Amino acid sequence: MRFSTYRNEGDLASLVERLYPSAIKSGRRQEAEAELLRLNPTLRELDGMIEGTPLLVPELEGVTAAGESAPAGSGMAEMLAAMGRALDDVRPRIEEALEREKEDADRAVKLAKSRRLRSVADKDPEMAEQLERTAESAKSRIKELDARKSLQKQALDRLKQDIETLVKQLPEAS
Repeated sequence: MRFSTYRNEGDLASLVERLYPSAIKSGRRQEAEAELLRLNPTLRELDGMIEGTPLLVPELEGVTAAGESAPAGSGMAEMLAAMGRALDDVRPRIEEALEREKEDADRAVKLAKSRRLRSVADKDPEMAEQLERTAESAKSRIKELDARKSLQKQALDRLKQDIETLVKQLPEAS
């Protein structure tokens, strides 16, 4: 198995010509197209395909893939390491965003329970009821944010662990 990237070819035939020039010469274009589609079903809708989208380039017996496609392990370790670094970079941003949301909810609870607002609300039962609902809603939001923070930490830890496991499974030559 090899891989390459999509380069805004106008149609599947042009992509096959780039990836399998020997398939064209040997009359095996349809086989090459079928195998590309089998492994890359998104190629059925080229209109929405983004340049640079990774493609799996299947090995076809007796057909040489173009030199621009690389063995499946090539560069994989570097790419996975970059993904791990990106996770490390994004983790504190996610935590900070959740903490800011929690601080906002805390402020809403404190404001709803403040003496000044309560003294005004004592004169207006509807306002008092709304303040109570606001405080309860903010408390509920704080609980949700704590749960989400825990789940996101677990998910990021698991993703990082999975990336490290993948790197260990790659052949040494990659």
